[in-house]
Amino acid sequence: MTRHRSHHQDQQQLYYEKLADEVISRSAKVLEAKEEEWEWGDYVATHDGSIRVSLANAGVRDADLESLCLYLMRTWEEAPAGRFPNGCDLTIDLSCNCGISDYGIIVHLVPFLRSWPSCRRLKLYQTSVGDRALEALTPWIAKGYAHEVHLSDLNGEVTPGVVLKLLKAIHSNGHYPFWKTNGGRAPLWLRLEHNRLPNPDDLVAQARAAGVSIRILGRAELSSVRPGDDLRKRGQDNPEVILVLFKLQQGKELVQDECVEQTRDLLNMLGKTLGPGDDHSSPDDEPGGHISGRGARRRAGRGGGGIGGKNETAPKLASSEPQPLSVDEFRLWEMQAREDKEGGADKRNWETFGADVGKGWTFEENLKANAWLARRAARA
Repeated sequence: MTRHRSHHQDQQQLYYEKLADEVISRSAKVLEAKEEEWEWGDYVATHDGSIRVSLANAGVRDADLESLCLYLMRTWEEAPAGRFPNGCDLTIDLSCNCGISDYGIIVHLVPFLRSWPSCRRLKLYQTSVGDRALEALTPWIAKGYAHEVHLSDLNGEVTPGVVLKLLKAIHSNGHYPFWKTNGGRAPLWLRLEHNRLPNPDDLVAQARAAGVSIRILGRAELSSVRPGDDLRKRGQDNPEVILVLFKLQQGKELVQDECVEQTRDLLNMLGKTLGPGDDHSSPDDEPGGHISGRGARRRAGRGGGGIGGKNETAPKLASSEPQPLSVDEFRLWEMQAREDKEGGADKRNWETFGADVGKGWTFEENLKANAWLARRAARA
């Protein structure tokens, strides 16, 4: 029997379609205005085979990282042949941008580093990243491409377990101290101070017990030991890692960004991030890499050569990674959340759900509940 739609249903459908068009149109205008703000060429300098991205304290947020990564990829691809005959050293300085969180690092920066791993200096201090970003960055750091990684004064939560996993991964991969282009070797310069880590001495002792070669650099030594120094020339041993001012773990009050809580909620919705123990691939194994979201679709559509002129396949995500939202989808999600709040969508939650309304379930708890329901249905 065929069911016919009533006039009321037709009118309701038209209303929802019109409302969706308005929301998408407003989202597109917001996105267009945001993209016009950034002229990435003003922040990117190329000199003698090196590229430096200088965006410290520039007001960069997670959603901006997609277009930045695409710009850098195009900068590489459009470079004349032979411009970087020995590879290109890349420095990315995103420090002092509280709008950058785990979401932006996982969804945009980590996939970019798979495509362009030769980033020698990565500066993310005084951003809102935490454990999840550290876990996602661990496989790239452990491959030996980085010479300096600055992760101090972070707004996100950093725990000893994640730092210990990072140090163990660095040791197990065996790429540090790294080889310098002019000969000699140098340790990884790693800054993790002021992250409220409890008992930093115990953490270092655990890492050393696992075989990690570490030197703790105090304030008095900063004038004599610098990044990239081959300490053997001074008659000293080269460790794998220099932890700079690591014993200074008191936290600092940092500026909070209004979008960070939303991006953290997004990561909770999308699931756990990829940890160092889950990813056994290296940047060398994935020359094409991928850029997520809307940018990935653009690159796949171009079909152009990737890094070093290699052909790229359509971008893929490992099953354990969160599925990325494009900038459009993220802006739409932000707008819908704000309109729900302004419309009082949660005002009667207590009447509907009772005393448990404020507790909520995590992503993992939802998975456990679904698994339990499936087992119960199978036994029935």
